[in-house]
Amino acid sequence: MTQIYFDESGQTGTHLFDPQQPYFVVASTDLSDAESSEILKRAFPRQQAAELKSQSVLRRPNGQRGFLEFAKEVGKQPQRFYAAKIGKRFAIISKMVDSLVEPLLHSRGYDFYANDYARTFANAVGVVFQHILARPVAESIMTRYNAFARSPNAQALHALQTALKEALRTAPEDARLFLELLYQGAIDFEQLHSLSAFEDTNDLHVTAVLSCMGHWQAQGPGPFHVVHDESLHFFARSRRPRREPAFLCPV
Repeated sequence: MTQIYFDESGQTGTHLFDPQQPYFVVASTDLSDAESSEILKRAFPRQQAAELKSQSVLRRPNGQRGFLEFAKEVGKQPQRFYAAKIGKRFAIISKMVDSLVEPLLHSRGYDFYANDYARTFANAVGVVFQHILARPVAESIMTRYNAFARSPNAQALHALQTALKEALRTAPEDARLFLELLYQGAIDFEQLHSLSAFEDTNDLHVTAVLSCMGHWQAQGPGPFHVVHDESLHFFARSRRPRREPAFLCPV
């Protein structure tokens, strides 16, 4: 059984609009304990801690030099490592599209996911928010959606509707179609969802883990014993997969 080790960085749960942690990363490796120990001994011969943290390592010149040595060791065998990096701001945009636009179009008889249209649309909205809307306007909408998704209630929904309505008043023509759909989805939200039952999902972490597992499955057929560092958000909000053919266990 192939053993794969996982750890994450930038995990802030459902708080995606965090300026201090703009990216979420899950990294994985199939290095054994013995192989990992040898690399760490060569790169950080003076370190005695059971677990190395980048914040402490990079504070000192010796740690910085050790980190470069560590990067060289990793670079020698890139197939033994795989990571998924997700921009949290784009994740907010994708969630807005999924929660506001898709239900709206589905109610009008359109299959939003047919021919991978949802991906194309979400990328287009990402361009609008990054390059066309004024930054304060884009951040106002994302902030209010993030607040609503974390605590769905009528007041937070009204704040989101107001932000989208205000954005439409001054939006460039290239942005109007996308904002109009987001705004209409927010206005019709309570007709399309149960506000009391609506909750944000843990798909950011799950998607990153599954992306990594795609790499490992391409390397060999498994089965896999997947060891994930203890993560409150991941294990508290996820169903733990059964041990067939891969399973997760926290350490």
